[in-house]
Amino acid sequence: MEARNINQGSLLRAWDDLRELSTHWWGFRIPAAVLTALFAIRGALLPSDASAFERVALAVGGTLGGGLVLGGAAFLALLLSAPSRQRNEIRRAIKDLESRSEDTPQALIQRYSAWVQAARATLPEFPHFSGPLVLFNNDASEKRQADQAAAVLRYREAKDQVERGARREYHDQFREALVSLIGQPHAELADNPRSIDDFEEIERDVVRRLAESQQTPPPKEAVNRVLRRLVGLLLDELRTAQGAISSALERETYWPRNAGLKSDRWVQVGSDLVEHGLVDAHGTVSAAYARMDALNQDALDTWSAMEAHYGYDPPPGRPPTIKGNEEAFQAALVSISAAENALLQTRPELSAPSRSF
Repeated sequence: MEARNINQGSLLRAWDDLRELSTHWWGFRIPAAVLTALFAIRGALLPSDASAFERVALAVGGTLGGGLVLGGAAFLALLLSAPSRQRNEIRRAIKDLESRSEDTPQALIQRYSAWVQAARATLPEFPHFSGPLVLFNNDASEKRQADQAAAVLRYREAKDQVERGARREYHDQFREALVSLIGQPHAELADNPRSIDDFEEIERDVVRRLAESQQTPPPKEAVNRVLRRLVGLLLDELRTAQGAISSALERETYWPRNAGLKSDRWVQVGSDLVEHGLVDAHGTVSAAYARMDALNQDALDTWSAMEAHYGYDPPPGRPPTIKGNEEAFQAALVSISAAENALLQTRPELSAPSRSF
């Protein structure tokens, strides 16, 4: 109900409510028409000895319609109930104001962050091979593979069910508020997320939007959760690159052209470290990724030189050698180790396996 109605006197409030009621077909107009017809029918059926009062009442009812009678009765009822209705509306208005003040951006993000954690916790674990390794027994090996395939299928079905339920909850509880808070052009993912990973990406985006605004700082708990996840993603990527570089040193050959050192996560989330105050860690990790990019470029240049030398793709089993570039590989390993240490010192709790994120 509007504020002007809350502050009105009982008479004016009852009159306004009656005017609104008179526009409703089933609430007023049709009953008034029925009442008019009843008056007219009753007047036509009056006996000859009916009193003058009855004749006047039925004549007025049949002429002016039941709207006058029904309107008078409704106005009296609205007038008597106006004080209690206005009192209840004031209470609801106060409650709405309190709920809106509680649903500040910080409170919204904190609530959403807790919800995302709960959604992540409900995901099933990916099934891994269990039991002893079967060798030289085709039947047992095929059964083991069939069991694993069935387990993976059950996992995917359970995961899909969890994410479907999470999407319903998200649209009911958070979508409208988060899309408005993030704003365009960043709201596309928030408008229609598909997975738990998408929910976490929305969390990262909305926390960053608030941090960038410098007007409404995001809750510390939400920032810490986002940073823990980002550091976990970067550690995964750095450790994968560390393994690829170590393997290349051991084989003394570059990785395949289409299997270079990845930096997807760094491109997506690296600047968030600066945005949330981890400037020193950002510098150290950035240096490690710069060395990884340099090795990727070296690999491409070496592949191109080898192809030019042969005049066609290198022969199978003849990947380009890293000889003469071992020092750069060793320096990259040192830089990656420094980046891992910087990230782990920033969030010591990340020393646990990063797959928990």
